[in-house]
Order: sequence, then structure tokens, then C-alpha cells
Amino acid sequence: MTFKRSQTPIYLADLDRCQPQSAVSREPRRYAWHPVNYATSQFAGTLLFAGEESEAPSVTYTPQADGWHDIYIGMFNGAARPYLSQRLPVKLTNDPGFSELTLPTPSNRPWGVPPDDLDHGLRINDVFFKTADLTGHGLTFAQPRQLVVPPGQERGNRCETLWIMYIKLVPLSDEEVETLMADRRRPDTKRLFAYNDSWCFGWGREAPASAELVRSHLEPYRHSDFARIYFDGVHGDLCSYFTKIGRMWTDDFFRPEDHVRTGDRLFVETWSEYVAKGIDPFQVAVDFSHEIGLEFHACCRLGWGLFYWPPHWEAVNRDSFWSRHPEWRSVHRDGRLGSAMSFAFPEVRRFLLDLICEMAQYPIDGVSILFNRQPPWVDYEAPLLEGFRAKYGKDPLDLDDRDPCWLAYRSTVVTTFMQDLRQDLENIAKEQKRSEPFEISAWVMGSLEENLYYGLDLITWIDRGLVDTLIPYTSAEKLFSWQTAWENPQDVQNWVSLTQSTPCNLALNVMPREMSPGQYRRKAHALYTAGVDHLAFWDTPISGAAAPVLKRLGHQDEIAAWMTAGDPQDPTNFTTLKE
Repeated sequence: MTFKRSQTPIYLADLDRCQPQSAVSREPRRYAWHPVNYATSQFAGTLLFAGEESEAPSVTYTPQADGWHDIYIGMFNGAARPYLSQRLPVKLTNDPGFSELTLPTPSNRPWGVPPDDLDHGLRINDVFFKTADLTGHGLTFAQPRQLVVPPGQERGNRCETLWIMYIKLVPLSDEEVETLMADRRRPDTKRLFAYNDSWCFGWGREAPASAELVRSHLEPYRHSDFARIYFDGVHGDLCSYFTKIGRMWTDDFFRPEDHVRTGDRLFVETWSEYVAKGIDPFQVAVDFSHEIGLEFHACCRLGWGLFYWPPHWEAVNRDSFWSRHPEWRSVHRDGRLGSAMSFAFPEVRRFLLDLICEMAQYPIDGVSILFNRQPPWVDYEAPLLEGFRAKYGKDPLDLDDRDPCWLAYRSTVVTTFMQDLRQDLENIAKEQKRSEPFEISAWVMGSLEENLYYGLDLITWIDRGLVDTLIPYTSAEKLFSWQTAWENPQDVQNWVSLTQSTPCNLALNVMPREMSPGQYRRKAHALYTAGVDHLAFWDTPISGAAAPVLKRLGHQDEIAAWMTAGDPQDPTNFTTLKE
């Protein structure tokens, strides 16, 4: 993100004076940054380099600059391995957690330029960090790492190469500060919703378990256009909070030798460390989200087909609600026992409701049921077959599997779940003497027909006031983040027509997950123009290369002006490396 400012940039290129000096070494060694002299077309300086096995500790540069500045970090990835992207955790010394900057590959070209176009020479790109008052504060840098080996082991942890070239500061005038503050107070731009699966502060294990680690994954949302964070608390019967009903992500149900992915093991190790330290990451996330102005909506993710985890995660199923109650599993049309558990059984619904009510004891703003992955939630279970035969005198097994009468009847058990959820939350709100009721959201599939086929009667939910926000994700057949959604304008219009003139809010999930700045703006403009008020982002790339644009994607006026200007290429600020 580049802002037009009235004052001249300041380049701070003497990074060898970072503190502590014990972490900066002219002689390359482990556990230290290596300073290297260089020259650009404008100035000379000293950069900081860290390699794949450096495990360099955090260092701080104090710029001795007062007042408000746009802060950029000069990042470079054109040496030795020119197509390697880079991530840089950075924070002001008064920030409660790190934010992560990303430089895509390669840095010697702007978005959209083929990688073989090197006419401009090797580029040091200015990557925007934030606009802040620097008075009395320094900047702290960290090397990304993944703690894959036990503490004390000499080799094995994964570190990422970094070239930090300079700090660029652009001072703001008094008028520009006033404009910035007025923009941050605008309520009309807060129209973005983020989803976080809560694995982020364990999967990478970039640091030992701590409250700061949780805050670091939420800090980038501060002063952005995001209004809500949808945060996983329940995944099947596994809970990312200190539960008394479900299971927690501890290693008692995993065999250490058979983890499917390294990240699975690291997540369990980190979660076990949270438990040992008595740090509830869910509580930290709720409190910090409110501190930075985000609503916090606790999510119930139904798992891989409602409680069941498929190969090669079989270990997760041991001593689970799923393994203890095979009598409540789904049944296929041909009579075979399914892998999922079914909403057709009141005991399954009640167990889920109990978990959700347990999450509602935290100071959350709402709850969300994630119906968007691994359906179905009902199939051909005996209670449904018997009930339909008694009511209609027909056998569902003699009907087409998309018979509208059968689908409508089958969906009633999920509707009953939503009714009970509303009632339970109203009861808890009264007990807590809340000034506002809990909001209920549902992430669902891409069309009304597909949702009904899998047991979700969204029209009835809206008519009965059972859902406050609907977030259509995409088709159940397009689960993954690199696939696209909402390319057909009629699909968008169907959702707008369904929810307009009702109290139910609509937010469409934007896919693919990561796009260029221009693609984000074009997608947002198309959806806003079609009447969509809110945009949602699954596994939000809040630290991706296009993050500065993503964070302002609620500014409809900016996006419209950009489109009117003819979809211009974003200016790329850079300095040319000469020596």
C-alpha cells in the first residue's frame, strides 16, 4: 500500500546498530544476524541477513523519530535464490504482538510482470508495515522459524532466509494525521469478516506457547476494515478452550510416532504447553479481539463429516464421542453405516449444543456453525425413515434421493437443532444479563438446492429468525482455497434476493484465498455492485503479500474510484540495488 504524502521519505540503512549487539555478528554464526554492506542507486547502507539455520533472535532498531509516520521495510529476495518469497515478523516495541510482512517472488518485479523481465535490475521493495506514532518506540524484527526439534538440540529447526535492507519512514503532516484518524473512525468500512481455525498459533510453532503468540495472530486486524473474527472453538468434540465436556488438543490420544504432518505434532505439543502453563488461548483471543475492536464469534466446526476424522488421522477418533456411540452414526441409502454422526439423533444435537453453550460462557459476541465442509449432516437414518413413512405413507427408499418432500422432511432435524440453539443462547443471555443477544451465524454451501440436499433448509431458518448472518462458502465439491467462487452473477443475485428485506445479514466468502491486489479489488467491486454488503474470508490471509489492500477492502469508495480510473497497476516503490 502506497500513500501520497506531502513530506520526503527518510531511509534508515544502518541496521548493524540493532540491539542487542550480541545478536549481530560480522562473522557469520548461528544465533545471530549477519550485517552486510551494500549500495543502492540512492544511498549506501548495512543490511541484516539470516539464513536457514541461523535461528537469529529478535533485534530492535530505535529510529529516534517522533510523531506519525508511514513505516515501510525494505525487503529483498533477489540474491542466490531469486524466486524465494520472504516473511518478516515485525512490531513496534509497544505492540502486544508481531505482525507479519510478506514479500512475494521475486522482489525484482511488480505484480503481473513476467519473472524473466529483469530490465530494472535487482529491486529492494518497500513493504508497508503500518502508520503509527513512533515517539519513544523502536522496531523489533524476528526471523521466522518452526520449532520442530526439542529445546537444546543443535540442528533441525526450520528457519526462513531474510534480507532486511532498510527502514523507510514517511512523516505525516498534522492534516494527514487528522485524515487518518477520521478514516479509522468510519463505521461504514467495517464490513469484512475473517475466519481463523485456531490452529495458527500451534501449527507453525514459531515460538513457545504464550499469550503474545495468540495476540500476534490477531494484531494485524487492528485498524483494518475487519469487523468480526470467526474463531474455532469446537472441532467435532475437540475444543480449543479449556473444556469440561469435550476433549482438548493434548497428546493423550495421539501416538507420537504416527502424526500425519509435522504441523499436527507441533500443534498438539503447543496446546499441551498452553495447558501446562495454565494459559487458555481462547480466553486470550476473546479479550484481545475486543481490545482491538473486533467482534468475536465462536465457531463450531463439525469436523470431517460430523466428529469423524478420516485416514490418516484415525488416532484422533480414539476415545471420542464418535467412537463411543456408533449407534448414532449416519446410514446410507443402501443400508451401509456411514462415517459421520447424524443430526437425526437428539443425543448428537444435544452434545453439540452443550459444547456451544460452554463456549458461550466466555464473553463472546456470537456463535457460528460451520456447515460448509464435509456434509451430509443427515442421510437415511431409521428415525427419519420411520417418521416419513408415518407422516406421508411413502417409503423414502422408493423415492428419488432429491425428492423435494423427502428433502424438506429430512431437513427438519437440523432446523430443530437451530431452534434449540436459539433458545439455549437466549436463556444464557438472560442468565448473564447481556445487553445484546448472542448472534447466530452459519457458514453454508453455495446454493439453496445444495444446502437443502445436505439437510439445511435456509428459507425456513430465515423465516423463523433462526440465523442472523448467512455466509455462503462455495460448493461442497470445491473445498479448497485455490478454487474460485461467485463467477456467475446469478449465483450472487440469488443470495441477495433471499436475504434482502429480511433481518438476516449476508456475507459471501471470497475465493480463491490469496489473490493479487487487483484481483481482490475487482472481486470486491463485483460483489458490492451486486448488492452484497459484507465479505468473508476463510483462513484469512491477513499477512499475505496483498494484505495492505485486503485490510482496506471495506472502503467501497476507494475501490469504485480505482475501477473508474481503469483498474490501474498499483505503484511499486523500490530501490535499485547496485552493489
